[in-house]
Amino acid sequence: ILPEIGLHLHYRDVCSYEGALLRVKGVPRGFIVLSRNVQEGTRRRFTLAHEIGHYLLPAQQDLTQPCGRMQIESWDETLAKPEKDANQFAAEILMPRSLMQPYLRESPRFRHIEQIAQTCATSLTASAYRLAELSSFRVAMVWSQAQRVRWYRASEEFVRWVRKGQLDPNTFAFDAFQGKTIPATLESVPASAWLFEKGLRPDARILEQSVPLPGY
Repeated sequence: ILPEIGLHLHYRDVCSYEGALLRVKGVPRGFIVLSRNVQEGTRRRFTLAHEIGHYLLPAQQDLTQPCGRMQIESWDETLAKPEKDANQFAAEILMPRSLMQPYLRESPRFRHIEQIAQTCATSLTASAYRLAELSSFRVAMVWSQAQRVRWYRASEEFVRWVRKGQLDPNTFAFDAFQGKTIPATLESVPASAWLFEKGLRPDARILEQSVPLPGY
């Protein structure tokens, strides 16, 4: 694809960024530079698609800047709009709706996320995001770091807001950060451990499956 749209790919030994787009002023030409320090193939592939997004998206034609680790595969509300849009672009071209259809017909399970990751050569994070985005079931994926909820993506049917900030001790995600053994399947926890309590029944429950990603 790159030669057809006027781009060339280079690798560099850098730690300050994971990907960068360099444009040739006045002509539809440019260079994408990827860091050799990114070891995970799915991460490199997403970063490449992210930089292509910067190059093609109409509102970003004057944008030229490196993209760091915290800007790739993130949908954090604090992230600059061009970075979120480039991540969305990457998710859509790597995991098009046509390929996602088989995984959208059943009630979501983590094995579906793993199958998407294998089929589309994408990370578990990006695959979970895309599944939650397109699902017609009540499902949300939550990204936590340093024992805090950083961002989440919920399906339209999920309706409720997930609480950000410090993880509740009643969640398996909290246990994962404590190094405890956690279930490898969906298990019931108090809904108030993840959701705002307003309007919840006292006995409301929610199904959670958390997966530690120590490589991140």
